[in-house]
Amino acid sequence: MTLLGAVVPQAVALSTKKLSDVGPKAGDVYAVSSVGSLFGAFLSGFVLIPFMGVSAILYMFSLILILLSIVRLDAKYLVVSAILIFPSISATPDLLYDVEGHYGRVRVGEQNGLRILVVDGSSQSCVRPSDMATCFVYQHIIKNARPQGDALIIGLGGGQLPKMMADADVVELDPVIVEAARLHFNYTGTPVIADGRSYIRNTDKTYSYIVLDAFKGYSLPGHLVTKEAFEEYRSKLTPGGGLAVNIVARPTDEVAGAIHSTLLSVFPHVKAKYVGPNLGNVIFFASDEPINGNFTEVASGVILTDDYNPIDYLSIPTNIEERSLYKKHIGDIAY
Repeated sequence: MTLLGAVVPQAVALSTKKLSDVGPKAGDVYAVSSVGSLFGAFLSGFVLIPFMGVSAILYMFSLILILLSIVRLDAKYLVVSAILIFPSISATPDLLYDVEGHYGRVRVGEQNGLRILVVDGSSQSCVRPSDMATCFVYQHIIKNARPQGDALIIGLGGGQLPKMMADADVVELDPVIVEAARLHFNYTGTPVIADGRSYIRNTDKTYSYIVLDAFKGYSLPGHLVTKEAFEEYRSKLTPGGGLAVNIVARPTDEVAGAIHSTLLSVFPHVKAKYVGPNLGNVIFFASDEPINGNFTEVASGVILTDDYNPIDYLSIPTNIEERSLYKKHIGDIAY
């Protein structure tokens, strides 16, 4: 990227014959560069990324740059280019699945006897391949808290929680994740392919239990955790029904406090369970009825709304720590 950044200044220098021409020539070069950037943005967003994926694009344009350099550079420079580029190709880990999805890079791999689904570097599902049992304790907590009646799960992952709650409706945004779950996690259900909040707005069904277990890589989808979103979930709950929200955090983290306070702005009763001991899962339970059991104290925070929603900013410390943990323990799959 450093070398590519030097292209425009070098082009200005090569096209300038005298000092008085620097301004006009620089304008011409930057005009062409701007047109190319605009064309590249549309080409990448609407053609290359959807049909090729980021890795294939990187390797393709690396090869094009090497071929173009043949016209101008000596062989020794080509050798240096190859040394810089081809190790990154050969270093790709042996994966069961590696597809650029509509909303992130989806990978499945096995490490330390576990099969793991990773989206943009963040672990979304983990099972033992021998029996496809989940590694995540929080999923058992959510399943065991289910009341009688119909249930809805927003966020598929590898499909473990939907299999544990076999008759639940499931909504998943990315069809690539559905494909990965079917191919490598024995998921056989038929989820609704839609945004969770859009589904809630448009469905006529009501549920005794709604589970929000959706992530965009490391972060929570901000539009799913606002006061207005929680009001919409509440409107689809049967009398006495409950909402469960899973996040990755500590009870003292700002992001946990924000979710807690936002839920309390909608539901009269909100409790949380923490699966630790370090960075782990905080599962919130919210209802119009009292919630019984042993729960964890959680900090308070800002109320998230559609108008004011700093969820990405509040999640930064948690995301940095989570990324470090994943890089240490499943780096060959995640990156």
